[in-house]
Amino acid sequence: MHAFELSCRNQNVGGPVVPARLIRGDSVEFQLREQLTFLVHGYNNSEKKASTALARFGAKLSSANSDSMVSVLWPGDHWTGAASFPWEGRDADLSAYELAKFIIVNAREDADLRFVSHSLGARVVMGAVDRLVRRNRRVSQICLMAAAVDADSLAAS
Repeated sequence: MHAFELSCRNQNVGGPVVPARLIRGDSVEFQLREQLTFLVHGYNNSEKKASTALARFGAKLSSANSDSMVSVLWPGDHWTGAASFPWEGRDADLSAYELAKFIIVNAREDADLRFVSHSLGARVVMGAVDRLVRRNRRVSQICLMAAAVDADSLAAS
């Protein structure tokens, strides 16, 4: 199993969405992977907390398959805590854009892409998948847990 960590943030708590970049793992190795499973945390997780939790979760998932696990960190939190939820949708949407852009530029065109998310991370996933599908990228599986997305986000457009 190969483990990668991708970040769209530049602060441990809050901060702006920044262009996605690998912060753990080799970029050449990333480009060679035939299967990539992206793990996206939900709302109100600091960078450190999300990194630790996703690494643990990815290790458990990797024992069941041989995918390369990619933890995705995005700034879906704020120093005010839960009070910021109504405004985090914009960061989720911007993170989705950055995640899709990174995948389009850096992953193999024929890579089998899979996504697992929780809470508001589902909005990141659905936004990224929408962009990827429009670029004819292969998304084979999506697992949304306690998804904080609109009820029609899975509807055909």
